[in-house]
Amino acid sequence: MKAKSLKKLFFASFTGRLIFAVTSLIALPFLAKIFGAEGIGLIGFFNTVVMVVMILEGGLTSNLINKLAKLEKRYSYAPKRYFSHSYGMINSYIICFALIGGVVAVSVNALADLVANNWLVAEDLSVAVVANSIRWIGAFVGINFIVVVAQGALVGREQQVEMSMLYSLYSIARTVGVVAFIYLFAKEINVAGYFAAQVLCQCLYLGALIYFVYRKEWSVVIESRFGFRYIVSGGAYSVNIFVLSITSVLVVQSDKLYLSGAVALGDYAAYSLAATVAALPYICSSALYSVIFPRFSIDVAKNNVLKLEQVFTSAICGVVILMIILCSVVWMFSEITMRVLFDQDLASGAAKILPILMLGTAIQSVLIIPFALQLANRWTSLVLRLNLYLAPVYLVCLWGLVSYLGVVGAAYAWLTYNVLSLVGTVYFMVKRYRYLSKSFKVGLKVVSFMSIISILPIYFTSHYAKGGGGDYQALGLMVLVSIILLLLGVLRFKRELSGFF
Repeated sequence: MKAKSLKKLFFASFTGRLIFAVTSLIALPFLAKIFGAEGIGLIGFFNTVVMVVMILEGGLTSNLINKLAKLEKRYSYAPKRYFSHSYGMINSYIICFALIGGVVAVSVNALADLVANNWLVAEDLSVAVVANSIRWIGAFVGINFIVVVAQGALVGREQQVEMSMLYSLYSIARTVGVVAFIYLFAKEINVAGYFAAQVLCQCLYLGALIYFVYRKEWSVVIESRFGFRYIVSGGAYSVNIFVLSITSVLVVQSDKLYLSGAVALGDYAAYSLAATVAALPYICSSALYSVIFPRFSIDVAKNNVLKLEQVFTSAICGVVILMIILCSVVWMFSEITMRVLFDQDLASGAAKILPILMLGTAIQSVLIIPFALQLANRWTSLVLRLNLYLAPVYLVCLWGLVSYLGVVGAAYAWLTYNVLSLVGTVYFMVKRYRYLSKSFKVGLKVVSFMSIISILPIYFTSHYAKGGGGDYQALGLMVLVSIILLLLGVLRFKRELSGFF
């Protein structure tokens, strides 16, 4: 089977995630007007619950992707065995995750009243509305367990083009589509109705994913039966990823969980909005991960060290170029950006938090590349140990800084954790894989070059924009300068980026 173009796969994956991010940002201001600050806070809580509960997938999805990618070499000499084995694995995972999702949905439904009465602090929303919202959130999460398996099957077989097409339509439907429906036909709907619409979109998306997973071999739905051996195969690897997921979610979501119970929903809304915008780097990193993880798995199976180094270096260069530009722009233009999207109260609160959160998330986006290589080598202990050492430090910083600085303190705690994680990851990765030292040195050169050419031009651009013209003119100027800087970065490091193309 001929290797597919990484450039094409990345573009497809990136496009789908970009559409979701853009449509989410378009929908947020309208949602804020419809449901108010507390409604936005509840939507932020919804996103947090999805992230936290999904750790129950236990690393099995990564195990599925890794094994499907490694099976690719069998297709050329034993296609029947390839289809039988791969679909038997997929069927088993779907059944297993459907059971887990059902248990989660029932459990969240049972806890809805307790959470509405004793955890979330709502002043304007009634307890009944909050409880109904939580019930729909539970249904969404339950269905999402089956969704991640179907997505994993497509990623493991490098079918990002098909998945991107579906994900783009799904993204538009559950963001601007839902908002448009509410505006046109259901203006009196409450926030619980919004979550009901999310569940409907999720069901349609799952049906489409299942179609693309099985469309070439529908007979395997019956012929390739459930096998418990597929689930337990690679058990140590899955268990390690499960523990890793728990510690990662503890770190990544603990700020939101802590703040959701420590501050009013109105203040929490500002932090949620900033966190939503700060998640923009994940568009790049998640799209990249879905492409390089299966490709790393294939090259590890073939022991192709040269190809591993080329792809790793190219990925590091590309992500760092984007992140330096993005972080520089956000530090200079965050107030203008938030003011365009939201009302003054929400915008002023979120603008103070956004630059700090964005820098921390940008570091996370870079770390996703060595993380993908670690998982491809089935090396799960590094990130797990770093999390175990750094999580207590992070939680202490979170508690202390929030006590003194409020929600801004949570952002600084997040940044501190990511800086320490970056230092530890680079040190131990180079120690284990010597060939990566060159890659990280190239990454450092990219940081230096892009910082020098980006910070001053963007600073003077923001100073000029604030002195005259409106907000939209300032944003247009910001986009133009960013494109020019991106082109300069690509031209300067064209040779290093060639491994990805």
